[in-house]
Amino acid sequence: MEDTLLVSRAMAGDLDSFGQLYDRYFNRVYDFAWRILRDTDEAADVTQDVFMKAMQALPALSKAASFKSWLFTIAITRR
Repeated sequence: MEDTLLVSRAMAGDLDSFGQLYDRYFNRVYDFAWRILRDTDEAADVTQDVFMKAMQALPALSKAASFKSWLFTIAITRR
């Protein structure tokens, strides 16, 4: 399923759709955080924070198609 559809469904409150987005992007966000921080615990904390913030702020996302870049923006501003 495409990100746009999953994001739209997640925005409507479908937690399973958000879970699919989480599964799709968790490793990518973690790897990104680890490359910057070089610390497994800190990278895990950042990754957790990214997805918590994303879930809370999802209704404010203006373009569902930009979900991936939005996640990485959250990650970079978190550190």
